[in-house]
This record gives sequence, C-alpha cells and structure tokens, in this order.
Amino acid sequence: MDRDGLGGRALSSRQMFRYLIQALKPNRVLEIGGGKFPVYFEEFVNSYCGVEVDDEAITAMASLGLMAHEPSSFVRLSSGIYVSSFDMIFGSFSFHFHFDDAFLEAIYRSMTPTTGVIVFNFISQDSLDIFAKLSFFCAKGLKLRVLKAPSFATREYLAIISSDTQILQHEVFDRIEQGNYA
Repeated sequence: MDRDGLGGRALSSRQMFRYLIQALKPNRVLEIGGGKFPVYFEEFVNSYCGVEVDDEAITAMASLGLMAHEPSSFVRLSSGIYVSSFDMIFGSFSFHFHFDDAFLEAIYRSMTPTTGVIVFNFISQDSLDIFAKLSFFCAKGLKLRVLKAPSFATREYLAIISSDTQILQHEVFDRIEQGNYA
C-alpha cells in the first residue's frame, strides 16, 4: 500500500471521493480516517471534520486548518454539536477497523437524517466485520447499495448508506460502478 497517499489504491480512492464530493455537493462532510492526506476540497465543501486515531495525522489536519477529533471525543460531540450535522460521511478503507456500537451510533447521529449519505470502500476479505457494520445501519432503517466497480482493485467494493433512496440511485454511483470517474 502506498505510504505517502499519492499513488496506488490511495490515489484511486481519493479521486473517487473527490468525484463524489463534486457530484453530490455536500455542505458538510465528515471523513473517517483521513490520515495525513485528508480528502478535503475547500472549493466544494463548506465545512469539513475528520476523525482519526493517529495523533500525527490529527496534527497534520490541524496544520491545514481542518478540524479533526480522535474517535472518543467525536462520540461525545455527536450527542451535542454534531447531531444531524453531516451531509456526507465517508471513509477510505477505514471501516475495516474495529468500530464499536458507540462509534457507529455517533456516525448515525451525526448524519443529516433526510438527505445524508454514508459512503465507504472496503475489501471483501473484511466482509464479516463490514456486514456487521452494514447491519447496524440497516437496523436503523437506512437503505443500502453495494457496488463493485471495474476500476477498483480486485475484491474492492463501495457501500452507500442513506435514508434517501434517490441518493442511492444517483447517477454518480452508476458512473463509479462503470469506472467513469477519473
């Protein structure tokens, strides 16, 4: 895996999430696991927040003028200032990490209820843990679309979660599935 965030799977993932941000035009985004190279594009987003476990990555985000929290502080803030805040919540290969129910609940609470969308990519070898996370959101009444795109790495998938079925059917996801986003 690319360690500098500028090539390979990391580059492909960053391009895809940038494309999603351009197409869906969320006002407020939450990135789970942005690392030292968050997918933040000021020209498209009014507000950005990151959740990260690495202290160096949190410092790197802060040096860019971006708000970032470690997971436990995000869980606390999701009960207050972040309730129904984010139009798009996304993570690039971060949902395979162990997220407990409190963290998943914080993500759910933080999503704008009617038009919010959660998007993350994962590798099929992580599928048992991923299915538990997907089940958590489906049990909350959210809808799910999972796709495999030809331009993704072998066994790589994209999960889209929302209460708005029109978002799930947005043409941007069809283009991603066809590999037409670069």
